[in-house]
Amino acid sequence: MINAHQVKETFRQPGDKGKEEDMAKLRFTVVISGSSGYRTFQVKANDWKEADQIATAIYRSEQPDEPEYEIGTAAVIAGWPKVW
Repeated sequence: MINAHQVKETFRQPGDKGKEEDMAKLRFTVVISGSSGYRTFQVKANDWKEADQIATAIYRSEQPDEPEYEIGTAAVIAGWPKVW
Protein backbone atom coordinates (compact mmCIF):
# COMPACT_ATOMS: atom_id res chain seq x y z
CA MET A 1 0.00 0.00 0.00
CA ILE A 2 1.28 3.47 -0.87
CA ASN A 3 1.06 6.06 1.90
CA ALA A 4 0.63 9.84 1.57
CA HIS A 5 4.33 10.47 2.25
CA GLN A 6 5.33 8.39 -0.79
CA VAL A 7 2.82 10.21 -2.97
CA LYS A 8 4.19 13.58 -1.81
CA GLU A 9 7.74 12.42 -2.59
CA THR A 10 6.63 11.83 -6.17
CA PHE A 11 6.18 15.55 -6.77
CA ARG A 12 9.69 16.62 -5.78
CA GLN A 13 11.27 19.06 -8.17
CA PRO A 14 14.85 18.87 -9.47
CA GLY A 15 17.13 20.63 -7.02
CA ASP A 16 14.91 19.92 -4.01
CA LYS A 17 16.79 18.68 -1.00
CA GLY A 18 15.67 15.19 -0.12
CA LYS A 19 16.65 11.75 0.94
CA GLU A 20 19.57 10.14 -0.84
CA GLU A 21 17.48 7.03 -1.45
CA ASP A 22 14.97 9.17 -3.36
CA MET A 23 17.75 10.29 -5.68
CA ALA A 24 18.61 6.66 -6.47
CA LYS A 25 15.09 5.86 -7.66
CA LEU A 26 14.37 5.51 -11.36
CA ARG A 27 12.03 7.73 -13.36
CA PHE A 28 8.88 6.32 -14.91
CA THR A 29 6.00 7.75 -16.91
CA VAL A 30 2.76 5.92 -16.10
CA VAL A 31 -0.34 6.22 -18.27
CA ILE A 32 -3.55 5.56 -16.34
CA SER A 33 -6.81 4.87 -18.15
CA GLY A 34 -9.94 6.08 -16.38
CA SER A 35 -13.56 6.75 -17.23
CA SER A 36 -12.69 10.31 -18.34
CA GLY A 37 -9.76 9.28 -20.54
CA TYR A 38 -6.02 8.89 -20.14
CA ARG A 39 -3.80 10.69 -17.61
CA THR A 40 -0.02 10.57 -17.43
CA PHE A 41 2.03 10.72 -14.24
CA GLN A 42 5.78 11.11 -13.88
CA VAL A 43 6.96 9.27 -10.77
CA LYS A 44 10.16 8.07 -9.14
CA ALA A 45 10.20 4.44 -8.05
CA ASN A 46 12.48 1.45 -7.57
CA ASP A 47 10.82 -0.55 -10.35
CA TRP A 48 7.88 -0.43 -12.77
CA LYS A 49 5.51 -2.20 -10.38
CA GLU A 50 6.07 0.41 -7.67
CA ALA A 51 5.68 3.18 -10.28
CA ASP A 52 2.32 1.68 -11.27
CA GLN A 53 1.17 1.58 -7.63
CA ILE A 54 2.22 5.18 -6.97
CA ALA A 55 0.53 6.54 -10.10
CA THR A 56 -2.65 4.58 -9.41
CA ALA A 57 -2.73 5.93 -5.83
CA ILE A 58 -2.33 9.49 -7.11
CA TYR A 59 -5.10 8.98 -9.65
CA ARG A 60 -7.43 7.54 -6.98
CA SER A 61 -6.75 10.51 -4.71
CA GLU A 62 -7.66 12.89 -7.54
CA GLN A 63 -10.74 10.88 -8.60
CA PRO A 64 -12.14 9.40 -5.36
CA ASP A 65 -15.63 8.76 -6.78
CA GLU A 66 -14.46 6.75 -9.79
CA PRO A 67 -15.31 3.03 -9.62
CA GLU A 68 -12.35 0.70 -9.15
CA TYR A 69 -13.17 -1.27 -12.31
CA GLU A 70 -12.82 1.90 -14.44
CA ILE A 71 -9.17 2.47 -13.42
CA GLY A 72 -6.43 0.66 -15.32
CA THR A 73 -2.82 1.05 -16.31
CA ALA A 74 -2.33 1.61 -20.03
CA ALA A 75 1.49 1.81 -19.98
CA VAL A 76 4.56 2.16 -17.78
CA ILE A 77 7.44 3.80 -19.66
CA ALA A 78 11.01 4.08 -18.41
CA GLY A 79 12.06 7.71 -18.19
CA TRP A 80 10.07 10.92 -18.48
CA PRO A 81 9.54 11.31 -22.21
CA LYS A 82 6.85 13.54 -23.66
CA VAL A 83 3.99 11.07 -24.16
CA TRP A 84 1.55 13.21 -26.19
